[in-house]
Amino acid sequence: MANRPTVLMIAYHFPPVAGSSGLQRTLSFANALAESGWNPVVLTVSRFAYPRTSSDQESDVHPAVRVLRAPAFDATRHLAIRGRYWRRTAIPDNWSTWILTGLALGSWAMARYQPEVIWSTYPISSAHCIASGLATLFGRPWIADMRDPMVDEHYPEDPMKRRAYKSIEERVVRQARYMTFAAPGTRTMYLARYPRWLSQSSSMVIENGFEGQYFEQQRILSSDVQSGPVTLLHSGAIYPTERDPAPLLQSVARIRREGFGADRVRVRFRASGTEERISRISRRLGIQDQVCLDPQLPYREALAEMCNGNVLMIMQGAACNHQIPAKVYEYLQANQPIFGLVADDGDTAELLRRAGVQYLADISDERGIAEAIKRLVAEAEAGVLTSRLDREFVSGCDRRHRSKQLLSLLESCRSTG
Repeated sequence: MANRPTVLMIAYHFPPVAGSSGLQRTLSFANALAESGWNPVVLTVSRFAYPRTSSDQESDVHPAVRVLRAPAFDATRHLAIRGRYWRRTAIPDNWSTWILTGLALGSWAMARYQPEVIWSTYPISSAHCIASGLATLFGRPWIADMRDPMVDEHYPEDPMKRRAYKSIEERVVRQARYMTFAAPGTRTMYLARYPRWLSQSSSMVIENGFEGQYFEQQRILSSDVQSGPVTLLHSGAIYPTERDPAPLLQSVARIRREGFGADRVRVRFRASGTEERISRISRRLGIQDQVCLDPQLPYREALAEMCNGNVLMIMQGAACNHQIPAKVYEYLQANQPIFGLVADDGDTAELLRRAGVQYLADISDERGIAEAIKRLVAEAEAGVLTSRLDREFVSGCDRRHRSKQLLSLLESCRSTG
């Protein structure tokens, strides 16, 4: 172990955080690097910094991965008095206290483990602040995993936070040896935004993916659609602007008037985070008996549900055209029919088309969604509803392939110093 190269990985999302798909990226990379001859040292936050925790993936951390936890306080919970807190304690994000503690613990880790490379991932933006400071203090090459844009046309809305994000973003682009992104559109955006400092050779798209071993361990791969009502399942967060469920619910109400009631089609939202709004819309439309609002499941149970005879819905509006939800890749490996409610010209729609997804509709087009649902129900009742995915394309989405891309950047940093 002593002769292996070391990488310091700075990430907010790491087990036992619950309710975020972001932890899968760092966890998978850290484990893959440990298996590929590297010593990953993960610098993350203390457990009490997470709003919710779950122990179900703590055992997934490779034994060779060292995990360091710096104290961090959530301004909205730990620093608030009667629900009120000083606004600046939540800039650039709610865990800004992590910057100081992370720099302190990170400096100790740099001296103790002598990492050749620093890697950090956004969100949360504090991770990049820590990486920037450590790269400056210790003169190490830095790979900044931006994943999604820090600053977009309408994000962040808060002017103070927007200025902070813009400053951090510029620092990242100017200082990082390499930048990586989770979708082609995000990389294209940054290349156009920072042509002076960012180039094709200093940036790379490393998409999210699925963890093949989780599917293999449980033997949960299936391609059978259950009999009975067609269940449209959305697993994960719903955002009122980026993933507005209203047109979908309105389309269900529309086809209900044509005889597609609860005995033929249902919609299930798993851990949406917007249960009250969805419930309110469903009651107003009179389809509450067709809409299920379910709590969060442990990760492997959520995967099993995806594989268990449901039509899997992915929702992504035009505001996120240059982003791809991480759950798409798990949907692909689940090998069930996928229903894409997406903007036609976005990265998500392009990925679904390349994978062979047959059922697509514009997320804002109530009539188009209704027609697509009727087609799904008709095929299910005729016994011909299947995934029809390109399995060769899907196999290339395994996170093991993504890890090889990161490994190539780490080796490049080592060779150039």
